[in-house]
Amino acid sequence: MLSGWLRACALIVAGLVSVSTLADEKQRTAIVVGGGLAGLTAAYELQTKGWQVTLLEAKPALGGRSGPATSEWVGNTKAQPVLNRYLDSFKLATVPAPEFVRTPSYLIDGVYFTQADLVIKQPATAEAIKRYNETLDNLARSVDDPQNPAANSTLFALDQIN
Repeated sequence: MLSGWLRACALIVAGLVSVSTLADEKQRTAIVVGGGLAGLTAAYELQTKGWQVTLLEAKPALGGRSGPATSEWVGNTKAQPVLNRYLDSFKLATVPAPEFVRTPSYLIDGVYFTQADLVIKQPATAEAIKRYNETLDNLARSVDDPQNPAANSTLFALDQIN
């Protein structure tokens, strides 16, 4: 399957190269194989640069693995700036994650506990998880630029600890 994918990619690249070597007066064309997020992004970016794009998708719906997603997490603009830029460009709205995604469960000694169950049945564990989450949240808030976390001197110092 991988060799087939590589062969398809090679054909696409060869096609793009041969098209670009034609006379400048001809319309540049491209074939994008796959209507997942990567394919849709490639087609969109080529089209905004003046290319005539043909998008090929084997399935009846676009979006690839993300199309039917019901529990995908879309981070904020700091965590996923490119994805959020496309969401804004296409005026796409996100929906909140389903409750089963937003409410974590903990597997302890073969038994699942919700946070509410832990507070009642294992208060020390619940308190430890609470402290851990608060510490992690504080650390995340201290990152000014997630694309360059080393710019934060505290994080840089922590990263140097072996």
